[in-house]
Amino acid sequence: MFAAANIYNQYETATNGAVGSDWVVNFPTKRFYVDAQPGGEIVGATAPIPPFEHLFGAKDAGNGLGLSCTVVGISIYDREEGTTAGPVSGFSPPPPSQPPSSLCHETNVITFNTTGTNSILDSGLSVNIVPVGAAGWLNLTLTGNLHDFRLATNGNQYHGLPITGFEAVKFTNGNVGGVLANYAGVYRHRQSRSCTNAGAAVGTANGSGNTPPCS
Repeated sequence: MFAAANIYNQYETATNGAVGSDWVVNFPTKRFYVDAQPGGEIVGATAPIPPFEHLFGAKDAGNGLGLSCTVVGISIYDREEGTTAGPVSGFSPPPPSQPPSSLCHETNVITFNTTGTNSILDSGLSVNIVPVGAAGWLNLTLTGNLHDFRLATNGNQYHGLPITGFEAVKFTNGNVGGVLANYAGVYRHRQSRSCTNAGAAVGTANGSGNTPPCS
C-alpha cells in the first residue's frame, strides 16, 4: 500500500562533498488526482481530488508556476536525537513562489547539505534541507492540509499521501591504500500509516468519544 502518514530515513553528509545523500520521494498515481490539462486524467476539473492540494499548473496561492505543490512537515535529528533549536522553516533556500515546505513534482529529490548545491544524483530539480550534524534521520509528515483519502465503502479513511522512494548515499575516499575508492548504497523509506473509520459510530470501538480506528 502506498498510503502513508509519515516516511522516515537517514542521511549522511560532509562539508567537503566527500559524503552525500539524496532522498527520492515519489507520489505514484499523482496524475490521477491533479492533471486537468487537455489529455490529462481529470480533464476540465476545477479542483484536485484529495489528498492533493492543487491542480497541475493552477494559479493558486502557494502553488508554483506550472506545478502542483504539496506541503509536508519536516522534523530532522542528528544521531544523538538532537534537533534544531526552533521549528524547521522548510527547504533552504525555499523555491520561489512556493510554500517553505512543499514538494511540487511527481518525483522529487531532497538533498542534505549546507549549500544546496550537491546532489549526488545530479538532479537539477532538487530541494535542500540544511542538516543537523554530519549524519542523522528525517521524518516527513504527510498529514495535515486536508491530506485525507476518499472514504472506502466500509467507512475506512486513510490520512496522508500516496508515496514511495528511497535514500541514495555516496562516500568518496581519496586515499585507500593510495587509490580512490567510491562506495554507494540505497535504502528504502520506512513508513507509518494513519487510518480511521469515519462510517462507524463515534466512540463505539474504544469508548473514548473519538473516531475509532479502521476495522
